[in-house]
Amino acid sequence: MPQIVPPGIWNPSSQRAFNADLTLGAVEIGVLVSTFLFGLVTVQCYIYAYRFPKDPLFLKILVSSFALRPASMWLMQFPKVPFVW
Repeated sequence: MPQIVPPGIWNPSSQRAFNADLTLGAVEIGVLVSTFLFGLVTVQCYIYAYRFPKDPLFLKILVSSFALRPASMWLMQFPKVPFVW
């Protein structure tokens, strides 16, 4: 007869084995979406800077900081993207 374990007590027999097939697909989709959105925001900032070269510097910094949250995040993210692929 199996032993009944009260709720809240850790029971090793109730733990399922780790299945990487169930988690790696979600990670792959997340990486794809994140990379796409990162590229989209980067292109939008480039187009803004190209189309409005006479805008004051503080406005360009404001746009880039809102869009890239902050611009230093872009500098940290950019070198990482090729290694994820």
